[in-house]
Amino acid sequence: MTHRSSLFAFTFAALLCLSSVNPWTLRVPIARRPTTSLSARRGKLSKELQDITSSSSSSSKANSVTPSSSSTRREKSAERQRQSSEVFKKEKLIIAEILELVESPKRDLPSIFSSINSLKNLPSQSLRVITSSSTLKDYTVAFAQNDDAVSHIGTGLHKVPLARLDAMYLTLGKNLLTIREVIRIIGPFPNILNTISGKTSTTDDALKLTIESVIDGTGKELVGEEDRIVDLKVMYASEQIIVFDTGEEKGGKEGQRVLIFVKEDDIDGQLYERNLGEDKKNKI
Repeated sequence: MTHRSSLFAFTFAALLCLSSVNPWTLRVPIARRPTTSLSARRGKLSKELQDITSSSSSSSKANSVTPSSSSTRREKSAERQRQSSEVFKKEKLIIAEILELVESPKRDLPSIFSSINSLKNLPSQSLRVITSSSTLKDYTVAFAQNDDAVSHIGTGLHKVPLARLDAMYLTLGKNLLTIREVIRIIGPFPNILNTISGKTSTTDDALKLTIESVIDGTGKELVGEEDRIVDLKVMYASEQIIVFDTGEEKGGKEGQRVLIFVKEDDIDGQLYERNLGEDKKNKI
């Protein structure tokens, strides 16, 4: 017991001496300073970059040994996916630019055409590939350079007095099309829904529409003597956006009549909001 007491006293005295020489020698736990969300995000990104770098270096080392035919195919597939993802991101950015420009009260045509040229520089799909699937693809018109561009594929009824085009929707499928044209009449009148349907044939840079039926807002079919043929030059096409050139302006004046359609996820919902569609039949 005496031995333990003397040992404890010696240890205690030694600690006192050390603390008097250097007060920071004895360390105690301290609270960690709160990390801001930005710092946390930076740390997370750094960690992810380290993981990616580590994974890439490991992959490079593994591939540098002796790449098999199967690993080569996987690498090529991964590279194609990476390139496709980059194109998709660039396309989305350009589409956002176009939508911002066309929604502006003042139309900046040079900037719009500049964005279209940026799209044309991207590797795009052939419209034939887009329309070869049995799955229908819906688009809504985002920009029309002038009335003639719209009338080139529509009924042109928005040009009558007190009428204006409120919306236009394009549905493309395998060799078929439907165009729904919403016309607003100024005054206490319901919107009018005209439905155009027909067939399509495509090449890499052109779309030919054979319009077989036009049904107006009363449900009456407007019958012509023969089918109407419409030719459209495709400036750019993907599942997200289609840019058409409808040809030269009337009177021989050279110039593009551009129509831009962007992907629409819910045509039925859009028609419902305009008091149209299956649930709300419009009558004049």
